[in-house]
Amino acid sequence: MTVRLEDGLTIYNGIENREYNISEGKEGELKVSSIKESGKIGLKVASLSDPSYIPYEGSNLPACFVVRLEKSGKYKVTISCKNYKGTYSVEFSEL
Repeated sequence: MTVRLEDGLTIYNGIENREYNISEGKEGELKVSSIKESGKIGLKVASLSDPSYIPYEGSNLPACFVVRLEKSGKYKVTISCKNYKGTYSVEFSEL
């Protein structure tokens, strides 16, 4: 469930999954930014091609950071929110 507030922030509850593919011989990166007023947000980045490769997993995200994806293949990005009031964005690019 998502609720937009008059102050420009949003309240998020639930899980959002995204998938990205990195071409053979390439790398990728995720630029993550968030503005947290309250609640919890977590992020997990895992390779679907190599389940043992998890480039990032955590909560209490910094305001802005980059996750390097050093292996080609398919990745699953899971964003989990519980009463999270704020904003977030995840931008993927292949390098």
